[in-house]
Amino acid sequence: MPRVWVRKKDSDTWHWCKNCSNYPTGSDVVKSDKKPTYGELDNECKAKEKAGDCTEDDC
Repeated sequence: MPRVWVRKKDSDTWHWCKNCSNYPTGSDVVKSDKKPTYGELDNECKAKEKAGDCTEDDC
């Protein structure tokens, strides 16, 4: 399954691990199927990915 990057419309922080405590949901979410070229990548998502604990699918 391809990775989906998401952020709140009023934020520049991108998330990709659905098990991140700050993973944005709701109607004001921006989604991208390409790695963002602006903003920042969420530190918790980075840590989860590095630890092999990143959930990216709809389990």
